[in-house]
Amino acid sequence: MYLFYFLNGLINCEMFNFVKHLINRKQIVAAVRFSCAYNLDDKDHLVDMLREHVQNVKLICESSCKKTNSIEIKDKARDQEIASLGTVLQCISDNNLESTGQLHKEIDYRILELKAHKGN
Repeated sequence: MYLFYFLNGLINCEMFNFVKHLINRKQIVAAVRFSCAYNLDDKDHLVDMLREHVQNVKLICESSCKKTNSIEIKDKARDQEIASLGTVLQCISDNNLESTGQLHKEIDYRILELKAHKGN
């Protein structure tokens, strides 16, 4: 019986280390998916991680857009943000994180905002 608990503890430790590795590599959506699959964290914390990821993606897009006057480059940055936000929405849906609040609405609004600015 002790061996079971020992092995279970080792497996959980490895899982947490894997999630930390994903987070360190800025693979937040993958970390959230893995955490949900193995119940490694509470949903509120996972949604907070996704919210922070959404903010970081927005900052990257805005930074890219400020650095250039090229509409093509700005549209590419916006398309990348839209794709990232779509991935977050899919993660929310796949892992039943919708009930945790405003994040889905915030993402939908941001996507509409990005689409409205395309071509400018």
